[in-house]
Amino acid sequence: MSLPTGTDGSEYDLLTANPQTYRLSSSRTKEFKHRIGEDGTDPTDSTSRPLNQHEYKVVGVLPDLASTAESQYHSLKKPKTVLKLLLRTTLPTMAAPTSSIPATTRALFHNPQEDSLTRTTRPAPTPDLDADEHLIRVHTTAPCAGELTWWKFGIPKAPLLHVPGQDVAGTIVLAPPTSSFKPGDAVYARIPWSRPGAAQEYTILLGSEIALKPKNLDFVHAATVPMSALTAWQLVFDQAGFKGPDDEATRGKAVVVTAASGNVGLWCVQLARIAGFERIVGTYGGDADMEKLLREIGATDLVDYKQSSLAEWVSRDPEHRKVDLVVDCFGRGALADAWNAVKDGGQLLSVCEPPESRKPADCQAKDVTNRFFIMDAARGKDLARVTEFLENGKCRAFLDSVYEFNDFEAAFERVEGRHARGKTHHAMIMNLTF
Repeated sequence: MSLPTGTDGSEYDLLTANPQTYRLSSSRTKEFKHRIGEDGTDPTDSTSRPLNQHEYKVVGVLPDLASTAESQYHSLKKPKTVLKLLLRTTLPTMAAPTSSIPATTRALFHNPQEDSLTRTTRPAPTPDLDADEHLIRVHTTAPCAGELTWWKFGIPKAPLLHVPGQDVAGTIVLAPPTSSFKPGDAVYARIPWSRPGAAQEYTILLGSEIALKPKNLDFVHAATVPMSALTAWQLVFDQAGFKGPDDEATRGKAVVVTAASGNVGLWCVQLARIAGFERIVGTYGGDADMEKLLREIGATDLVDYKQSSLAEWVSRDPEHRKVDLVVDCFGRGALADAWNAVKDGGQLLSVCEPPESRKPADCQAKDVTNRFFIMDAARGKDLARVTEFLENGKCRAFLDSVYEFNDFEAAFERVEGRHARGKTHHAMIMNLTF
C-alpha cells in the first residue's frame, strides 16, 4: 500500500472528485481530504480493491509520518506514531439508503492514540443487502468496561479510529429480502469489536448476529444483555462442554464464579443454575443488596473476598468446597485462588488471562483442564435462547444507570470506574435525548 504525500505538502490528497472532509476536535486535529474513485478504490494505489463495508483504511496522515503509518497499518505494533487517520465506511457500490435515512449520523469516535472520545458526525452507513447486512436505527448502547483499552493488548487488533459500543438495541430499518428479520423489528445484538459499534444513530448488523428483543424488556434494559449473556453462554455451554439447560452432566456438580457480581458473573450464575449445577459458589464484595441478588438468581454459597480469599474459604473444608468447574471473571489473585478451588480432573476457564500464568507453586502437579477464553463471534441463535429465558422469567437483565448521548464522557467514566452494578447504559434514544 502506497501513501503519497499531498500536492501542497501538508495533506494526503487522493486524486478523483467528490471530496469528503472530516474534522475531529482536539488540539492536534488536522483536516484531511478523502477522495475515492467511482469503483470504491484508491486510484493512487495499484493494489487497491473496493473495501468491505466493515473495513477501515488509512487515508490521511501527515507526510513525514507516511512511511511509519504504512507499517503501522499492517502491524499496529506502535500506534502512537500515527497522528490522525480517517475512516471510510460508505461505498458507492452499496445499496443506497432510503429517503428517510439522513446523509450523516451523530457518532462517537474513539482515538486510541490520544485515548480520547470525540462527538462528531459521519456519513450514515449503507448496508450491502447481498452480504446479509441490516441497517439498524440505534436506540440504546451499553458501554463495556475495558473496551477502550483492549487494543493495547492486541486482542483484538484495533483500527486506529473506532466507533465504540458493542451492545446495541434498536429497530431494523433495511433488511435483505431473504432475511428472517424485517424493517420495524425490535432487535438486539453484540457487534464485533473489529467493526464500527453502536455509539451512533445508525449501525450495521449481520443477520447471524441478531435476535428479536425480549418482549418484556424495553430498549434500555435489552442493550445491557448481549455481550455479557453471550460470553457467559459460551463459557458455561461451549467451553465447559455442557449441552444446555438441565444437562444430565451437571447433576451433582459444583461451580465457582469469581467476580459473580460483575456483568458476566451475574449471567454465569444464572446460566449455571439453568444448566442444572447443584452448587453455585460466587465471590463478591460483601454488599448486602448484592448478596440478596446473587442468592435470588441462583448462588447457593457466597464468598466475601473482603473477608476471606477463595483459597482460604476452600481450605476450611476442601472435601466439600472444591468444585468441578471454575469460571474466572476477574483474573489476578482470584485466578490464582481458583487453582486451589478446582478439583483434580476439573476445569478452570478465565475470560481475563491465561490460567497457567497464575498457577501457584503448590498446584503445579494438579491435573486441571484450563483455558483462557475470548468470546467468539456473536451468534444470534444463542441470543435468541437468552431471549426465551428472559421472557419466561428464568433470567433477568441488570441495569446500573442511564445517560443521554451528550453525557457520553460521564457514562464511560462510570463504567471504567468499575463502580457500576449491572451495565452502565449509554442511552441513545434519538430525537428524544437530543
